[in-house]
Amino acid sequence: MSTPTAFQTSKILPNSAHAMAPRQSRVDAMAASIKEIGILEPILVRKVGHRYEITPGGGMVRWLAATKLGMDIVPIRVLQLDEEDCAAASLIANMSREPIAPEETVGNLERLIEQFGENVADLVMEQIPDLREAAASNPELQARINAVLARCKI
Repeated sequence: MSTPTAFQTSKILPNSAHAMAPRQSRVDAMAASIKEIGILEPILVRKVGHRYEITPGGGMVRWLAATKLGMDIVPIRVLQLDEEDCAAASLIANMSREPIAPEETVGNLERLIEQFGENVADLVMEQIPDLREAAASNPELQARINAVLARCKI
């Protein structure tokens, strides 16, 4: 069976790990852009059962905008992501989209460790320099960071 390159909007699921809905102003701006020039990049999805789920950072805003415009079919690109890859991609997408509070970053890392254990140590190590600076004046955050490091055996 070939992989689809377009799919029905109504049969695409939002990402189940997507913590925050995008701001309506972003959806409205994307809808205006799509109306004017179309969807330039496919929505990145992964197969979940008989449906497709948007990957983290894969185009939630484009999908919402297309749905708002009443589009029946949207371009997609199917990626092969397991649960661990999807969780890591979610963290990376959240961190790269907009600045987030260090407490939220630590919370994301705690959830990843809870789900995947010390296998996410490399991802944790990438975040530590930025977190150390933020934690310098916050003992509670420092304690959470130390616990994250300990759980990853760092």
